[in-house]
Parts: sequence; C-alpha cells; structure tokens
Amino acid sequence: MNVQWLAIMATTLLITLAGSAFLALVGEHKGGAVAALVLVGVVISVILVNIQYNTDHLDKLTYNQFYNGVELSTHHETTRCYRDGSCYYTRDCDPYPVTVTYTENGKTKTKPETHYHQCPYAQHETRWWISTTVGDIMVSAHRFDAQNDLYDAFNAIPGYALEAEGVGIPPEIVAAQRALDAHDPRPATTIKTYTDYLKASENTTLKVPQGDIDLWTRQRLLPALATGPYDVDQAAKIHFVGLRVPNPGAWEYALNRLNMEAGSITPPTNRFDIQVVVVDTALVGPARADSYSKALNAYWESAVFSKGALAKNEFVVVFGSDGQTVTWARAFNLIQSAPNGVLFRTIASDLVGVPFDPNTLLGRPTAVLGVDKDGNATATVQATNGKLELLSVLGPLHFQRGHMTSNHPGSTGFGYLESEILPDFWTCVRIGFLAILGGLLAVFIVLCIVGYMTNN
Repeated sequence: MNVQWLAIMATTLLITLAGSAFLALVGEHKGGAVAALVLVGVVISVILVNIQYNTDHLDKLTYNQFYNGVELSTHHETTRCYRDGSCYYTRDCDPYPVTVTYTENGKTKTKPETHYHQCPYAQHETRWWISTTVGDIMVSAHRFDAQNDLYDAFNAIPGYALEAEGVGIPPEIVAAQRALDAHDPRPATTIKTYTDYLKASENTTLKVPQGDIDLWTRQRLLPALATGPYDVDQAAKIHFVGLRVPNPGAWEYALNRLNMEAGSITPPTNRFDIQVVVVDTALVGPARADSYSKALNAYWESAVFSKGALAKNEFVVVFGSDGQTVTWARAFNLIQSAPNGVLFRTIASDLVGVPFDPNTLLGRPTAVLGVDKDGNATATVQATNGKLELLSVLGPLHFQRGHMTSNHPGSTGFGYLESEILPDFWTCVRIGFLAILGGLLAVFIVLCIVGYMTNN
C-alpha cells in the first residue's frame, strides 16, 4: 500500500459511489435497491483497481535475460489432415444446412442457417522442435511437407501460410542435426524472464552525464545490445565497432560456445551470459577506454532496450584492438560487487597484448552428449584455454552473478527497492478511469437485467 494506490482507490470510490447512485436514481430505484447497486459498482471498481495496479507493478519488474546451453536432439511430429480435423490451416468447404434456436421478445424461435465444414489445405502439417539443456525450442508448429502436398488439388496452400510456416525440413533443424551427427553439438540460447528491482527503480540506474553518452552516440560508436536470438536459438552477442575482421562468424561461434560453458556451470544460480564489444583502437584509444565503457554501460542499461536492457546475469567485456592484439580491455555488469571488481581489474591488465584470435582470446569449448540414469539426454561441456574463458569461467576470480533477492547465500538482494517502484501520473489516471468505467458499466448492466426481468 502506498500513496499512489490510496489516491487511485479514494478517487475511484468517490466517483463510482456518486455515479452508481445517480444511475440507480435515474432508474427510479430507492432505498435498499440503490444501496445494492452502489455496492455492485464499488466492488467491481475495487477489483479492477487492484488487478490493474498489480498487473502494472508486475510488468515494471519483469525483464528478459539470456539462458545458454547445448542442443541435445531434433524432433518432429506429423499430423495427418482430415476434414474437420486438428490441422491449423483450413478453409470453409462443403456447406450444409442447420436449424438454430434463438430467443426474441421472450419467445423461442428457429431459423435456417448455412454452416461449413473445415477442409485443410495440405494433407500433412508437421511440428519441428529442438531439445536443448535450456528447454524445448519450437522451430515451426505447422510446417508443410511439400508445396504440392495438397488435400484438394483445386485449392493451393495460400501464400501467407507458406510464408509463415515454410516447406520441408527447416534449415535450423538441418544445421542442428548436422552438428549432432558430427558429435559436435551446437550451443543454444533462449530468452526467459526474471524480476529486476534495479532497472524498475528510477533511482538505481547508472548515472552517467547524458553528454558523455551523446558524445559516443553522435559518432555511432555505441552498438545495440543483443536482446534476442536469431535462427531460433542462436544469438549475435559480439559487436564490432569500426573494426573490420575477416571472420566475424568465427568470433560469434566462439563466443556462443563460451556462453554454452558459462550457461552450464553448477550450481545453476551461478550461470551467466557474456556479450563482447570490440572497438577499433584508432577510434577509442586506451586513454578514453573508461569514458567509452561507462557510456556503453549506461546506454545498455537504459530504457532504449526496454525489457531487453542489460540483465542481472549479463557480463560485458569491451576490447580495444588494432586487429592484431588487444590494446585495452574493460568489463562491467549490472550488479556491482567487490569480487567482480577484482576480476574486471584483472581483465583490464591481463588481456592487453593477447593475440586477436577468437579461439585464443575467447576459447572454443565443446560439448559431449550422454544419458543419465533415468534415460534423459545430458551434455557435458569440455573446457579449453581461451584467455577470457580462463579468467571469467574457470579461474578463481571467475565472474559471480548477482541476485535480486536474498534467497541466495551471501546475497542481501534488492527487494527493499520494491517500495520505490510506483506508477506514473498517467498510469494512475488510466487505472482510475478504467476502474470507474467498469464499475458504472456493471451497474448499468444490472439495471438493464432488472428492467428486462420486470417487464417480462
């Protein structure tokens, strides 16, 4: 309970009371009937205020984060399509007459109507998905086996359905299965939600002068944060700024494999995600490294990225490079802590001079699939000796993910910030308006029902 909630509730109750009483009196009701109608309006309004307020509060607290793991297997399930069956893409066909019953002026009547069966466009629809250590990831829910696999030769599959679902084996399935057949399963990433008190509270975001951020954005040197996957379960989490590299795909693949390792460590509450920014040292030299990384940190925490802004499990490393070696390095994350401060300082000192090669700098972990005692597929990640891998994942100074709650050993959490997370003025207006409207509408409906029953 807070001032905003009390203000919304008080205003809503006063207006609903007055409005409900007015509607009741206009309907020529008196005494207990007026009280009953007012009670209906008030109860509905109170319910609507609480539903909207709690929904808005939960939305403010909900943000996205990457979970990383390993692809385990590919699957498909084909459905045979029939008229009035379970297939998704259908059309009206084969009309038939029916007699429907309806009520008019208190009397039951019947009338004829034409109804239609539902005929599928294709003979088959197939659901394709990939099983991973971070859950099953849907590739296509109603894919067509072939464009000419028609249920009716005179009705082709419409273009919107072909565009939405595709035909044949999905390329994502082909790529995943190829890697599985080579006994070198690919990394997988997906998005899941979590509660974030820090970003929801306006008083805790990183305070960097807007001029510092504008300085770098005007030069187009602050890349966009990766906020979601592509090709179903892959992600582009390495960002090159002004530096042309001959093999960007190798860098992305190496980082995704490093994330596969960071997302598989135990216990699960220690797992994290890594994003890397590589900037041409001719554009941002060592002397400006701190200014650049702080501006990038503030930019990635900002509302520009909405629910995808820098997550609690995100670990960001920024490299300056001339394409031959690392010339400077910085690191940051959302939740500052003393242990990670030591890691960040070590990264800033130990990565300088490391050859600019993806496997040397990031590593290239692999995964070996197996089966547990219950017959479930498992994956064991095998480490390599990438410099960042050794520091952030395997070493004694490894990255330590912060926690939002106090439910973890050694964590005080940030639940105390929840009381600071309040709706803005226009949200309060919207909540009150819709609650009042709902309450008065409920009273009006009750009046209509009572009037109808009285007249009949």
